[in-house]
Amino acid sequence: MGKVFVFNGRNHTIEYFPSIVWASTVLIRGRRNILIDPGGSLPSNLPEIHEIWITHAHPDHISMMDRFGKTPVFAHPEALNILRSKNPGGASTKRELDTCLEKLKGASGWRRILLMAIAHVLVRGFGLLFIRGGGGVENVHAFRDGEERYGIKIIFTPGHSPDGVSFIIEDMGIAITGDLITGRRNAPANLFTPSSNPIQALKSIERLIEEKIDIILPGHGRPIYNARERLKTALKLTVEEIECIKKSHPWKGYWSGFINIMKCIHGSRKIIARLSALVFYSGKAEDLL
Repeated sequence: MGKVFVFNGRNHTIEYFPSIVWASTVLIRGRRNILIDPGGSLPSNLPEIHEIWITHAHPDHISMMDRFGKTPVFAHPEALNILRSKNPGGASTKRELDTCLEKLKGASGWRRILLMAIAHVLVRGFGLLFIRGGGGVENVHAFRDGEERYGIKIIFTPGHSPDGVSFIIEDMGIAITGDLITGRRNAPANLFTPSSNPIQALKSIERLIEEKIDIILPGHGRPIYNARERLKTALKLTVEEIECIKKSHPWKGYWSGFINIMKCIHGSRKIIARLSALVFYSGKAEDLL
């Protein structure tokens, strides 16, 4: 699987298996062995896994969870129906599209048709990459926001998705944050899908900044060692993006609105994120108030 990052603490050893396409898998060894986000190629020579934790129920983070029999799976309450379905990837795609329909209630005519077409292409196309496995898991349980399990703090951090969860190992200064932010470069919150919520992302980043963390293990890419600085920068850049969008009034035009959105979003965003931005920034104006 390539390079593995190992972090040793008093009560836990954390092994981080980075990935760009598939989710980065994390193994926490301790009183209980916990596997986080088994979505891609599983690490070799795994110990007995006592629990599986999910940062969010996107297909690339959950497609291998059915490989562990009746091992209990824990996730955000909003992820439970997806994880228990026979086809979690399809259930995740349906949730994304249903959210898009709700967001675009305020759009009409060709604007609505175009935005929904973009949403379908993005969401269904992304789902096709991760159609394998993950289904039929029954032993699924909900986290409680702010609870602590085995010395690990669990907090809800939606934004990239409505069911985002982060895990804080306070004595090691490490946070496992899923896809809220990714990469070591300065960039705003990771708003990859049309159902991402920029306002929720801001609140989640603010919450993480309050935690005593030095290292972030993101859902994709390599460890982020300047955690607080990276979070503060993501917060600042996301605020700037939102304020620019609000001033451009993209809800009042067609092609001019699309052009204004493209001008406002951060230069680090890739083409898929840019297309997604057309959907979630072209929704109801009150979503950004």
